[in-house]
Amino acid sequence: MYLPKEDLEWDPNTSEGLQRVKEYQKLILYGIQHGAQKPKSLSKLYEVRQGDKETPSAFYERLCEVARKWTDLDPEDDSNSKLFNMLFLGQAAADIRKKLEKVEGEDGMTISELLSIAYKLHIPPETAWESQICLLTEKDPNEEMNISEEVLNAVTPLVWASKIPGRAKNATPVKIELKPGAQPVRKKQHPIKLEAQKGLEPIISSFLEHGLLQECQSECNTPILPVKKPHSSEYRLGFKNSPALFGNVLAKELELWQNDHDAVTLLQYVDDLLIGSDTYEACLEATISLLNFLGLAGYRVSKKKAQIGNKKVHYMGFEITKGQRELSTERKKAICRIAVPTSKKQLRGFLGMAG
Repeated sequence: MYLPKEDLEWDPNTSEGLQRVKEYQKLILYGIQHGAQKPKSLSKLYEVRQGDKETPSAFYERLCEVARKWTDLDPEDDSNSKLFNMLFLGQAAADIRKKLEKVEGEDGMTISELLSIAYKLHIPPETAWESQICLLTEKDPNEEMNISEEVLNAVTPLVWASKIPGRAKNATPVKIELKPGAQPVRKKQHPIKLEAQKGLEPIISSFLEHGLLQECQSECNTPILPVKKPHSSEYRLGFKNSPALFGNVLAKELELWQNDHDAVTLLQYVDDLLIGSDTYEACLEATISLLNFLGLAGYRVSKKKAQIGNKKVHYMGFEITKGQRELSTERKKAICRIAVPTSKKQLRGFLGMAG
């Protein structure tokens, strides 16, 4: 860049003179934007609290926006990661905060890992309902599959999850366009262990094979963060806001499902579905109808996680039945094995574990 200290009588009517004038203008704008210091107010960060109906990612994004506005801290800078993790942990909703504090190793987790766990813990305000029979809630993957032949024979085989990934037929692709003058985001990729590289390879290869990914040359780059699924050698697949985006798309799809029974209730939480009914027959009929609807729309359902036609279902350490929930037997045993708390942090962890 050429910065003159005196009037060099550039002629903007020539290409060379016009180029120098433009460069000079850019330097002036840069100086104005970066020369004046932002008013620093770290206290603003500690005023940000997660709202009752606010998702974890929306809360964290709001925290980052306050940091950009009132401080010179960059949330994307690795040197600030521990501070923002601490702010997220300390100012999240009470139920999420308590449960996150009992997670082993939470101090060393990245914000992506914390958000992933927080999404599973984020439960909107509960509404009691009287229906008794439930469907398709998350189940311990170590438990045996329990789906009747009647259901298996009545639904399309396409609905069951397999090595072929699902693809929602009616979902509109999310297009991200740069604002005028903005530059593509390009973050350096951190080193990935060989084990993680091998674990990610089949996922990427499968998505390339089935057209969900396309190879390209791009100025953009965001780091990949390999996170294993619990009790599995497989790796999670997702990105910031993917649970919210998927949940919104699925909710719109479910509006098109024809529920022929007034006594059947369908509840959705991100990718978990629950059907309630007063009779087993109505529940089974609605289950088959919904599974066929999802399969034909391109969605996939895990056989291992499906709980069909049960009066009591297991979900995230709780047993849900008749509009009520209580700790599961396994969770109670785990709580009983916890040592007597000797510090405030251990006590908070115990209370979070106890719900």
